[in-house]
Amino acid sequence: AVVSTQSGHYGRGIYSTLQQHTSCYSCYTSTMMLLLLTVLLASAETLHKTPTPAKIKAALGTSFLGQDGATVTLASLQGKYLGLYFSASWCPDCQAFTPILTEVYNKIKDADKWEVVWVTDDRSQADFEAYFAKMPWVAVPYADQARLRKLQNLFGVKWIPTLVMVDAEFEVVSMDASEEVQDDPEGKEFPWAGEVSNVTEM
Repeated sequence: AVVSTQSGHYGRGIYSTLQQHTSCYSCYTSTMMLLLLTVLLASAETLHKTPTPAKIKAALGTSFLGQDGATVTLASLQGKYLGLYFSASWCPDCQAFTPILTEVYNKIKDADKWEVVWVTDDRSQADFEAYFAKMPWVAVPYADQARLRKLQNLFGVKWIPTLVMVDAEFEVVSMDASEEVQDDPEGKEFPWAGEVSNVTEM
């Protein structure tokens, strides 16, 4: 997994702090331990909070970008599971996982059980378009940066690829089913229910 750019403030903080303490090994060690603890605590907080269905539905918006520029409404996906796929073209792990997800998607798509919504972390419209051309599902438009960031923050995405699974009622089924998908090329364990916190975000 690769750290999402949305966690980039940790990286900038580390770089700045290390610049100040490069001549002091003990300071360096203490600083690294403190920063690691901060990251772990932030991750733990996210893991213990599951977004409510109302917040998920609101964050998703009302429509997505389909293939060939078509508009796909959230209403048209009613009754389906949704896989929120957080990834980017610059991420090597995403490049490896996307073909696997595509194969599984196509097998399950035939049963009309789900749709995948790509939530990009790409760095330009051109990169987004080139990568989306290789995908068979829908996406949050790159231009809608506010919605992209809202979804990333809502689910506390710290690394990519991440595949969040939600059911037809927008209840979280799994906060990250990417490993389960890799281990289930036939999609027999769909929707890959995983551990979900009992603590719901208010």
